[in-house]
Parts: sequence; structure tokens; C-alpha cells
Amino acid sequence: MPETLARLGRYAFNVTRASFTESKTMFAGKDADEVRRFWDEVMVARHPRSGISRLIPAKSGFLDHLVHNQDIRRPTGKPRTIPEARLHRALQLVRAEASPLFNSRRNVSGLKLLASDIGWTAGDGPAVQGPGEAIVLAAAGRTAALADLDGDGVAMLRQRISA
Repeated sequence: MPETLARLGRYAFNVTRASFTESKTMFAGKDADEVRRFWDEVMVARHPRSGISRLIPAKSGFLDHLVHNQDIRRPTGKPRTIPEARLHRALQLVRAEASPLFNSRRNVSGLKLLASDIGWTAGDGPAVQGPGEAIVLAAAGRTAALADLDGDGVAMLRQRISA
């Protein structure tokens, strides 16, 4: 915990920026299989509810790990297809759950989300459509995912996550 807090302090406690930068450093030069093996070890071999994760609700932990996996994959250009059931659950969570890690529910409030790759739709309002993975990442505050989305609601989502 002290080491985690010290690292976060170097980023003015901005978890998104800290995670992005630290993850890039940690996984530089690793291929997609090495990254997956690392996360499998963290999630299976080590108990995921130890350390700081004990303070995070399990649903938020699931979303956190999924988002951070993609945070690592995207900058490295390594492909990673999220299993449809997992992606479906992540989309539900970004819409419905308040998370201590992301403002996803606030970010997508009043928007109609359409995950074109899995045929999932939820919400009302201006549309945000594209791959489900990009919707999850944008809802979690990742501006890089916005380039993969289109629709009348993208400008509103961009404004919310850029603030």
C-alpha cells in the first residue's frame, strides 16, 4: 500500500494517468501472450483481493482489470479480443455501476450506447456506437478509444472525459 500511494503521488493521485504511464513502462517490449500470462497470474495464482484491491468492490475490480489490460494492449499494438460474455458484462457495468476507479456511469449518462460488434444496445439519448471494447474504454475515461467511436453522442462523451 505505501508503495502504491507513493507512485500515485508522483502523478498527483491521477489514477488514470499513473496507470497508463506505469503500465507502458512495466510491459514495454512484452508481447500479448506475456501480458496475458501476467494478468492470469495476478487474477488466478495470486489472490486478487489482497493489498489495495481489498478496498475495491469486486465488480469494480473486474472492470479495472479489463480496462488496464486494454490500456496495456492498445499502445503496444497487440491484438486482444475480449470474450463476448466478458465484454457484455463490462458494458453493463460502465452504464450501471458507480466505481471508485472510473466515472463511467456519469460519463455515459443520457447517451445511447451501441456495441456494433456484439449487438448490444442500452440507454437513451445521442448515440455512441462502435466496438464494445472502445465504448468500455471511453466510458472509463480513455480518450484514445474515442477515435473508434462515432455518433451524435461522441462529442458529449469526449467533453465529459476530457474535463
